[in-house]
Amino acid sequence: MKTFAHGTGTTDVVCPRAADIVLVLDQSTSIVVENYENWYVNVLGFASSVAGAFPIAPDLTQVGLMKFSSGVEVVFHLNEHGDRESLLRAIQSVDINGGDTNIAAALRAAREVISVAC
Repeated sequence: MKTFAHGTGTTDVVCPRAADIVLVLDQSTSIVVENYENWYVNVLGFASSVAGAFPIAPDLTQVGLMKFSSGVEVVFHLNEHGDRESLLRAIQSVDINGGDTNIAAALRAAREVISVAC
């Protein structure tokens, strides 16, 4: 069972069903206010919590990850990690590049990735 912590409350979540999930992470400069803790602890920690709540396997849940700022980068596609351990290691190793925030481009790119995967 995974525990999601957001703000002051926590919720235990288990998601036994299959899903295709594309995480779209904002890596713009505004995310790193004074240090990188917000990115490495909060952003990647949240992404790991979400992804870790699902059974990861090619025939179950698959997770892809994109990050955006001025541009969009696909870090990994839905079918690249077939187990929870490799997926969580991949999420925790994502670096931040900074830049301006262009969420519109990120959402358009995510839609294209999802359309190709379906």
